[in-house]
Amino acid sequence: MQIVKYNIRKWKNTCMGIPCFILGNGPSLTKKDVKKLKPYFTIGVNRIFYLYNPTLLLWQDYSLWKTEKKIF
Repeated sequence: MQIVKYNIRKWKNTCMGIPCFILGNGPSLTKKDVKKLKPYFTIGVNRIFYLYNPTLLLWQDYSLWKTEKKIF
């Protein structure tokens, strides 16, 4: 598998005026109805994919990616 890194500086202001939500994977999130976010642009971090399929998934922790990529 090839890891691709993008220069996110180019993303600046690309979602200006568009509702966007950033989702982590803390335990309190399991008590929320995240399906309500379906029509919006969502950015998920790390293991959020267990609960929700975001528009964009980012991995903040490379060691976590190595252990979870097989499941993903």
